[in-house]
Amino acid sequence: MREVQVKARTQVFQNTKLRVLKDHVTDGEHEVLDFMVVEPVVLRDDRIGGIAVVPIIDDHVVLIPMYRHALGRTALEVPRGFVDRGESPAEAASRELAEEAALDCPASRMISLGFCAPEPGIIAARIALFAAPDCTPCAPRPDQDMGRGANVRVPVSEVPAMLREAAIECAASSLALHRWMLR
Repeated sequence: MREVQVKARTQVFQNTKLRVLKDHVTDGEHEVLDFMVVEPVVLRDDRIGGIAVVPIIDDHVVLIPMYRHALGRTALEVPRGFVDRGESPAEAASRELAEEAALDCPASRMISLGFCAPEPGIIAARIALFAAPDCTPCAPRPDQDMGRGANVRVPVSEVPAMLREAAIECAASSLALHRWMLR
């Protein structure tokens, strides 16, 4: 396999969470002038830019219906989000759990479920996956995400059928649930 080299890089867009880059890449035989790369603004040295966390409370998994503008529809997901500057992935998981699901589980209680690359062809980041056992309710955050529905509690026994039937399409959510079920 030939080594791929970046000959030039241009930032074409950035918001508070992501930047889009246009790379000119070559392997000596092939050349691409406009290879798109998307990366989080905050990206750790281990390439972790986000988290997904499976909340477990009273033998139920908590899922969140989220309207996803890019797809034009609502999807069931586990709480997920970006890692903030100076934050460990487990701390980000604990914070996102509180922000998105009004549930508490300290970072020290998070169970690592490994990592995933959401779309390694264009996204230059990895997602840390966690399970949050024995969550407890906490005060809801006043700044809820646009398009977020009320938490849905699903008995653990129903999760395998939901995964088989593709009721959970979010790749990070599905993989985190699979790994938690197989542990």
